[in-house]
Amino acid sequence: MPFLTFVLRWLERIFSFKTLRRKFVIGFIIASVVAVANIVIIHSLLRQSDAIAATINIAGKMRMLSQRIGLMHVAEPAFIVGQGQNHAAIFEQLEASFEAAIQALESGGEAFGLAIPAITAESLQYLEKIEVTRDSYRQTLQAMKLSLPYHNTIADSYAHGRATTLAIVAFSEVLLNDIEALINNLIVQSDNMQAHVKHQVYGLFIVNALMLLLAWAIIVRQVPNPIKRVVQLGNELVAGNYNARLAMNSNDEFGTLSRVLN
Repeated sequence: MPFLTFVLRWLERIFSFKTLRRKFVIGFIIASVVAVANIVIIHSLLRQSDAIAATINIAGKMRMLSQRIGLMHVAEPAFIVGQGQNHAAIFEQLEASFEAAIQALESGGEAFGLAIPAITAESLQYLEKIEVTRDSYRQTLQAMKLSLPYHNTIADSYAHGRATTLAIVAFSEVLLNDIEALINNLIVQSDNMQAHVKHQVYGLFIVNALMLLLAWAIIVRQVPNPIKRVVQLGNELVAGNYNARLAMNSNDEFGTLSRVLN
């Protein structure tokens, strides 16, 4: 194979060691470098895959949080207090968790015990839409709370409560759809990432196969072939053909042996 022959000669010029031992040492070093490179590449691919999975996980938890926050808006605070919990504290904790998830997705960081990088610019537009919907959600609820004291009759209070509930349901639905759109976009990116990782693994396999082929060619060139030629020369000498010569231009032990025999 001309290409392998060219590569072998180039390596011999670069690593012009005079003994077989040193040649095997450099071969071991090259094999070790290739093995370390494989580990680094595989580790990098796994980290990318884990990052996108964690990002989707955080977005999924945001979806559940949005629904729980909506339900807490609708629920009667007295019921929750009756269970031995503080409604305001629980609500603030849920809001803080939701905000932490948004910050982690937007700028990178940690949320729900998962560390992730910032999402791509493509996904960022979906996150911005979620924030706009959430702000409108808050403003509407705040306006309804401020108008509550001005209702003097039971009918007005009932109508106000019904309007508040309908607004919460409507905004929760919009927020849910916005988060679903973000998750779907992240899933598409995950599929693309998996395809990219698969191609890189195939490429890594091809590189490893070529390196193994090169190592096999080097070993055959440096050990079995010279031994075979020395054996052939010995057979010629035993047969009485003292004009036989062995041409080896290498500087290793086989080259020295060929010059002695010649």
